[in-house]
Amino acid sequence: MLSWSLVLFILTSCSEPKQEMPSDLLSPKVFTAVMIDVQIAEGMKTQKASGNRFASSGTGESYSFVFEKHAVSKDDFLKTYTWYRENPVAMEAIFETVLDSLSKLEAEIKQSFTDDQKEKYKQLPDTTDKTQSNIRAKLGS
Repeated sequence: MLSWSLVLFILTSCSEPKQEMPSDLLSPKVFTAVMIDVQIAEGMKTQKASGNRFASSGTGESYSFVFEKHAVSKDDFLKTYTWYRENPVAMEAIFETVLDSLSKLEAEIKQSFTDDQKEKYKQLPDTTDKTQSNIRAKLGS
């Protein structure tokens, strides 16, 4: 029994202690939402760099919009980001949620684009029968 207690003590003492998140930081839910929009802003920046004239004019401007959208200050965001950077296990959980949300958003956009393309295709006149009739008429069949 003593050996199991010793093993349990060693295992728990070697694990990284969980730090309490200070109350003056953004909540995980708000921070996650901000990080999702920051990643979208970064994507817009990348699009602009590759020639998309509709992308935002600058990352700083994009981040300002993100902070306004979520009613957070740049300082509060940076303080929260610094805490998460110093607590990688917590940061990993945030980024898993961010990545999952971005993947779902990408799938929704692709599906919307596909649905839009299908709708446009349906609206095209079906000229197959008419074309075949014209070809047969010209060939004399």
